[in-house]
Amino acid sequence: MKASFERSIANAAERILFVPHSVNCFFRLRLAADVMLDPFHFGGGNSTYEALGLRVPIVTMAGAFMRGRVTYACNKSMGLADPIAGDAGSCAMLAVRVANDRDWRVSLSAKIPKHAEVLVEMSGAIKELRDFLVPARRDAPE
Repeated sequence: MKASFERSIANAAERILFVPHSVNCFFRLRLAADVMLDPFHFGGGNSTYEALGLRVPIVTMAGAFMRGRVTYACNKSMGLADPIAGDAGSCAMLAVRVANDRDWRVSLSAKIPKHAEVLVEMSGAIKELRDFLVPARRDAPE
């Protein structure tokens, strides 16, 4: 994989670090991170919630499918519109800004625990799911 990066982005390939695949290593990397960039084609899940638990801001955008909207929905639910981009280019620019603008990064990080409870409560989402599933079950063929 490293050779592929060296061919496609030779001027930046030396800045890419491949690390051993392990839960501990991944957790330590998040602890050291100033910002995370949501892989919007794949999407966050556990990584999103763990990073938010560590107060690491996550730059994201709404993907075309649900898998690319998890982190977007978390940020939006918490009222964190600043790290939400409209397109891939804006995503990269926002990530660089969060990484380099310490005051803004600290401000974003401080907002996370103040608003994270909405991610646990989710009573509105549960009601919406119930309101869909109950009638759908009644209308489903036996």
